[in-house]
Amino acid sequence: MTKPEPLVLDWREKQRTKAVVMHALWTEIQRLPAAYTKDVRVEKMARAYAHVYDQYLETGKNAL
Repeated sequence: MTKPEPLVLDWREKQRTKAVVMHALWTEIQRLPAAYTKDVRVEKMARAYAHVYDQYLETGKNAL
């Protein structure tokens, strides 16, 4: 089963779409080795989300 790749215009303005992006990132962050503490995972999540938020501003780019 493949994950759907939603393309949402102005995704940063829609709370549900931002939540989908955050969930996708958090799912991947959870795959880090156990040596990464919860605090480190939270920091990495924040940095990853900030990167996606900044880089996928333009209309037509897929956030996932």
